[in-house]
Amino acid sequence: MKTLILLVSIFTFSFAGAQETKLDWLTDLDKAQKIAKKESKPILMYFTGSDWCGPCKMLKKDFFNSEKFVEQSQNLILVMVDIPRRRDLLTKEQMQYNIQLMGKYNKRGLFPTVLQLDSKGKIKNTINSYSGSPELYFDFVDKML
Repeated sequence: MKTLILLVSIFTFSFAGAQETKLDWLTDLDKAQKIAKKESKPILMYFTGSDWCGPCKMLKKDFFNSEKFVEQSQNLILVMVDIPRRRDLLTKEQMQYNIQLMGKYNKRGLFPTVLQLDSKGKIKNTINSYSGSPELYFDFVDKML
């Protein structure tokens, strides 16, 4: 009986720990800039087409969902700008806001695009496209930190 209780406890605590590694993506750049300034952290802005962009889906799986990025992200303010084709995935207001951000930060409309911004919204570095190897993205983030 003690063994069963021990196993259940280990499973419960392991599961609780796994939930804590969830990435904290913001969708409001103004809010992100305020936090970045207060915490002295760079902003990582990610442009994705969550429901249609194959390379975006691969990048999410290979890079953003990796333990290494979850660890790196503790020193970043994360902003996701989604431009889905399905209009029911975002509110109308969020979609309009995301399109405005795209007009300023992703004029060429490339997906995926990841940018490093300072707390004032100035672009410091950019990387786009994804070919299946996350190492370039890990290096990109390492240089931010």
